[in-house]
Formats: sequence, C-alpha cells, structure tokens
Amino acid sequence: MTRPIILAYDGSKNAKHAITTAGELLHGHAVVVHVYGPPPPPAALAPSAGIALAIDPTATEELDQRAREQATNVVQEGVDLAREAGFDPEAELIAGDGVHGVWNAIVTLADQRDASLIVVGHRDLSWIQDKLLGSVASDLVKHTTRPVLVIPAEPE
Repeated sequence: MTRPIILAYDGSKNAKHAITTAGELLHGHAVVVHVYGPPPPPAALAPSAGIALAIDPTATEELDQRAREQATNVVQEGVDLAREAGFDPEAELIAGDGVHGVWNAIVTLADQRDASLIVVGHRDLSWIQDKLLGSVASDLVKHTTRPVLVIPAEPE
C-alpha cells in the first residue's frame, strides 16, 4: 500500500484552496484530517471563580454531539473536495484543543499513518498575528520530520 498524503482541512477558504492546488500537483491515497475543538468543560462556563453551577450531563453530551456533527460535516466537505481534486480520500476526525492541539494531532496522525507528505493551507498572517494567534502551518514545519507542503493563500 502506498503511503498516504495528509490533507489538513478546517473548512476555510485557504484549506479549500490548498486541497485544490495539491490536486494539481499530487495524486493517490489521501487522509483528510479535521481537528475540531470540543466545547469547553462545564467548569469553564461558570461566570466566575467560586461559583458552582449545576450542569446537566445531558446538556454537555448534547454540546459534544453537536460539535462532533459539525466537525463531521466539515471533514466530509474536505473529502468531497479531495475526491474532486483527484485524490482517493478517507476522513479522519480528531478532537483537539487550540493551535497546539491541531498541529500536534496532525503530526501524530502523520506518524501513525507513515504519511509521505502533509499538505496545509496558510492564512497569510502578519508576524504579530502569527505570534499571538499561532499558526498551524508554522508549527507543523517546526515539529514534524515529514515533508510539509504549505499552500499560500489564494490571491484576492
């Protein structure tokens, strides 16, 4: 079996552009990965420290279920785009948290699947935005030993 290409997908315009552009350059088996943020734990929803709220576990389960359903729709959109771009795609959905969780989940998946390449879009952030918000593309390049293809934002 050939080693897969990891296509990082978050539903953004830049991620769509990255898959389309990658399809012009590459082909074969691809894993479309979407790392989604589950809802915050009930303690994080408390209005201030020291206030205890009675949280219905059913409500928390509903929030988790809704987040997963939305994430499933996003990754399926990525799979459809990858198929249209000429890949033989499969979906991978991972719960993560923040920028660190996203790049770490992608690197871990790439290692588990022995991926030949990771493809990711770039948000065209300024230096200060990159430092404050973090950049998945930058962190992937820093933290993986696998090749990373960073597709720049589509010109407007």
